[in-house]
Amino acid sequence: MVVAIFSYLTLITPVEQRTLHLTMVEGSIGLGVLIGVSLNGVIIDDLGLDTLTYITVLIAIPPLLIAILFVRNATQARRSPSTTYQICSQVLSLRSVTDAFSTITKKRKGFKRCLLSLTFVLYFFPLSGEETFESVSFLYFVKELGFTMTEYSVFNAGKISIICFGGPLVIILVKRFLNPDDLTFALGSCAVTATAFIIMSQPEITGSIWFGGIFLITQVPFSALVKTIQTKLCEEDELGKLFAFVAIMQSVISTVFGVVGKLFYTTSLSVWPSSFIAFTALMYVAAMIIICIMSYVHDRHVRICLLAETNEVEKLATG
Repeated sequence: MVVAIFSYLTLITPVEQRTLHLTMVEGSIGLGVLIGVSLNGVIIDDLGLDTLTYITVLIAIPPLLIAILFVRNATQARRSPSTTYQICSQVLSLRSVTDAFSTITKKRKGFKRCLLSLTFVLYFFPLSGEETFESVSFLYFVKELGFTMTEYSVFNAGKISIICFGGPLVIILVKRFLNPDDLTFALGSCAVTATAFIIMSQPEITGSIWFGGIFLITQVPFSALVKTIQTKLCEEDELGKLFAFVAIMQSVISTVFGVVGKLFYTTSLSVWPSSFIAFTALMYVAAMIIICIMSYVHDRHVRICLLAETNEVEKLATG
C-alpha cells in the first residue's frame, strides 16, 4: 500500500513540489506509528484486545473510500500512462518482485543508470545506520543511561514529532530562502543528521541525547530527497517497480541490521557503549561521500547530454 502511495503521489505531483509531498507522506507514517503506540495500551487495558481489532478494521475503511472516490479521477486528470490499477498490480504481483531489479540493470541515456544505482547505495548507508540505532536504542537508553520508561517514551515521541512536523517545515524554508539542487540539499541534510548522532554518542555531555535528537529533523527530508532523485531518473511506468525495489531493500536492511545492531552493541558494550550511535553517524558520512560522487557523475551526464544535443542541432542545420 505504501509503495502504491509513493508511486501515485509521484505521478500527480509537480517535480518542484515532489520532495515536500514525499516528506509529508513519510512524516505522516511516523505520526501514525506514534499515535498507534500511544493508544494501543490504553485501548487494550480499558476496552480489550477484541476492540482494538475492530478499531483497526474501521480505520482501514476511510483510506479505501478515498482511493475509490478520488484516486482514479486524479490519475485521469494527470493523463498518466500508469493508472492506479496498474501501479497496484505492479506492486502486488509476484513477477514485479523480480522485475523490480530491472530498474538497476535497464540501459538508460547517458549516466542515468550509474546515477540510479548510486542512489540505492546512498539509501543503503543511512538506512543501515538507522536500523542499527533503532534495534538497540532501548537497551542503551534504559540500561546504560538510566532512562525510565516514561523518559524513553517522551524521547521517542519527541523525536517522531520533530521528524513528522519539522521535516516538511525544513523543506519549505530551505526551498523558499536557499532553493538548492537536490544533491546539495541531500548533502546538507546528511551533514546535519550525522552531527546529530555524533552529539548523541557523547553521553558524558549533559543533555547530549536530547540536544542531538533535535537535529534529527533532517532525517525524513533526506529520505524524500533520495526518492525524488530516483523518480527523475526513471520513466513513469517504472515507478511501481522502483518503489517495490526500495521496499524490498528496506525490508532486507531492516532484518539484517536489526541483528547486526544487537551483535555490535553486545560486542562493544564493555569498551564503548555508545559506539553504535557513532556507527550511525559514520553511515551518514559515507552517504555524504556518495553524494559527492553522484555530483561528479551528474555533471558529466549533463555535459554529455548537452554535447549530444549540440551535435544533433548541427546535423539538422547542415542537413
